[in-house]
Amino acid sequence: AAEAAARAFDYANGLPWVANLDDAWVEGGRGWPSPLPMFWLLDPEAPGQLVAGATEAQAAEAADPATARAMYETMLTVQALDDVFYMAQRQGRVSFYLQAAGEEGATVGAAAGLASEDEMFLQYREQGACLWRGLTLDDMADQCVGNAESPDKGRTMP
Repeated sequence: AAEAAARAFDYANGLPWVANLDDAWVEGGRGWPSPLPMFWLLDPEAPGQLVAGATEAQAAEAADPATARAMYETMLTVQALDDVFYMAQRQGRVSFYLQAAGEEGATVGAAAGLASEDEMFLQYREQGACLWRGLTLDDMADQCVGNAESPDKGRTMP
């Protein structure tokens, strides 16, 4: 019955959430409940307010100002990169480019939440994750143009 209820969960109406990751585990830390709860520190209904059960220390740890600024700068860089390469693609200077417009926060946030040794399998529109992991603008340009300076030496689709 529990499995049927989990499969029937209506994701459009929201996921359960927790303010403490210890509350997300079931059976003494041996498994996750279904559906998997979301971890929130800020209340979506009261901007700037913590959710019930969250502490200011948790929020401060999660919102390191230097990391937040670096994430924001990376998102802005993705927007600038999109402007340049989208126009280059429209002019025929680059054969293939998909913008990441509207997805900057998702890709940068996801990459920032991973450990540096965690593997990522990236695809189109995930330029933010590439930049977060240290790919330079020159690397991005080489890959988009498909020249010999690209790590793949221009042998794959940009």
